[in-house]
Amino acid sequence: MINIKIVTETCVKFLIILLFFLHFFSSRNAFLEQYRRENMFSDGLDEFDNARETVKALQDEYAACQGPDYVNWGEQGERDGSVIGHGSGGSQKTEL
Repeated sequence: MINIKIVTETCVKFLIILLFFLHFFSSRNAFLEQYRRENMFSDGLDEFDNARETVKALQDEYAACQGPDYVNWGEQGERDGSVIGHGSGGSQKTEL
């Protein structure tokens, strides 16, 4: 049987490492020259900043789901507009 807590902790650790390397390489402009040559990145490398924000939001949600108050996670951010993405911890209502 899969232990969801171990899987979640592993995902959080992986995302922390991923964010570290994203910051490490982007701060040194490593491997970015090839992307600058592509039409998609002709206006800049904002796509990488958006990806970093998305990964950070995912990491925050994985960390929050380990706590007992995950059901309420994200509600404060939705009120002040600071939540990125759609993972609002169950505050979205779906009608059947």
